[in-house]
Amino acid sequence: MTDQNNPNEAGAAMMPYLIDGLKRLNVDEMERLDAAITPDTAFLMTKAFGPELGALLWPLIAGDES
Repeated sequence: MTDQNNPNEAGAAMMPYLIDGLKRLNVDEMERLDAAITPDTAFLMTKAFGPELGALLWPLIAGDES
């Protein structure tokens, strides 16, 4: 059982749902999401939800300026 008060465990528990959700986006929608996720947003979301989310967000910020 995961401890939902632990951000790392909470983030790990939601990863399958996030990955499935991203698969529902078409190419245009993924490009819009890529533009919307900034390095600062990714940092804060990773801090809040754990390194698993950071790994998911990394492709969206790779090459972006901070």
